Amino acid sequence: MTDITAFLAARLDEDEAAVHEAAAFYDDADENGVSWRGHEGENQNGSTHFWLVPHLGVIYDPASGRHIVRHDPARVLAEVKAKRAILARHSTGTGSLREFGGWYCEVCDDGCAEVPVLAAVYADHPDYDPAWRVE
Repeated sequence: MTDITAFLAARLDEDEAAVHEAAAFYDDADENGVSWRGHEGENQNGSTHFWLVPHLGVIYDPASGRHIVRHDPARVLAEVKAKRAILARHSTGTGSLREFGGWYCEVCDDGCAEVPVLAAVYADHPDYDPAWRVE
């Protein structure tokens, strides 16, 4: 069984790498990624479209366009940073949680549910252990 903290750290590394790959194409990208913006409008036929800036294309469903803009590379990097901070806070001095019939850490007095909740985002990953699932 993979250690839950190692599993989560690897997924966060993958998320960060994907951001840098996506942002590498743009000249204005920095260590914080690139911020995507968009605007909704109608074309000459009266159809509603959503244009993504920098130009990633036209989305014919404005709700999907707004979703893409909301989860731009800069936001994903901020989420990775926040999740790493939570993971560090709930890690012992050795950098892993201890398993005693549940996940325990130095921060929580009883079973720690925060780290398994963070890992649950990646439940579709082949290395995810169903035993980590928090009901």
